[in-house]
Amino acid sequence: MRELLEQLNASLIEVVSKLEIKGYLFPYFKEQIIPETVVKTADLIRAFSTLKVTQSDHPAEVKAESVNFGVYPLADLRYKSVLTPDELRAWERISGDLPTAVAGKIQRGLAYITLTQDKLIAKAFTGSISHPAYPSGTFSVSFGTPASVSWSASDDFINKLTDGINKIRSKGFGGKLRLFVGRTAFHRILSDSTLSTLLTAQSIAGSFVAGESNLIVLGVEIIPAFIEVDGSPLVADNRAYLVAEDSIVNVYGLPNLINAQPVKYQPVIVYNEHDLQGAEIVVASRYLPVAFVEGIVEYQLS
Repeated sequence: MRELLEQLNASLIEVVSKLEIKGYLFPYFKEQIIPETVVKTADLIRAFSTLKVTQSDHPAEVKAESVNFGVYPLADLRYKSVLTPDELRAWERISGDLPTAVAGKIQRGLAYITLTQDKLIAKAFTGSISHPAYPSGTFSVSFGTPASVSWSASDDFINKLTDGINKIRSKGFGGKLRLFVGRTAFHRILSDSTLSTLLTAQSIAGSFVAGESNLIVLGVEIIPAFIEVDGSPLVADNRAYLVAEDSIVNVYGLPNLINAQPVKYQPVIVYNEHDLQGAEIVVASRYLPVAFVEGIVEYQLS
């Protein structure tokens, strides 16, 4: 059994690299893979050209004195699924190729982890993350408090958006800006009188899909982010977050596994302590969306 598990494990990382991995929020942000279980924000700034970006044709660098530096642990994310003795034998017979049943379990594990990553990013928008930890307890980090803008029903959306843009640019964050919006915030944008001409001209009313948008206002892409994960929307109904693309970095480290490698997602087969003839497949990721809150503005609807 040990030799079989070692043989099957040897091919799994390559298998995962070929699987399609989708998400709603994390694909919008750059990533960094490190051989660690903690991340230093100072190292990210030194390593990333992301934090030395362009605003139109004009260079813009993040002002070091405006950024909160810290050392943060990476969250241990994992998904377990049982492999039966029959599935293991079938896998052995086809010389390491991935059986459909096993591929499906890995895909479900990846889906679970990527949805969890989306949830962590949505929480990072607020400046802090609190999430159930593996195997118990709570994983918590705090990056600081983003700037906030109040937004009442009588306010002009263009003016409010301009306020947020100015707050972010004044901190030295260049690059693309996106507004991730909850359901109520999204409907308020669509009903704003100052945008009615634009909406008519682009013929986009009602054409949005969560995670996709073709509405750009003042160079800001409007992203509906009210897809529900575990029964709650990624972004609350009465909230919107203006986010510079450089203000969130997807950091991946060493999964909490034997023989772990610094990869985004690592699957491994381990003994099933409840069934010595079978095994468990574990899909793991050591991950943290590091937030530079100086590049984020929270809109609170009233």
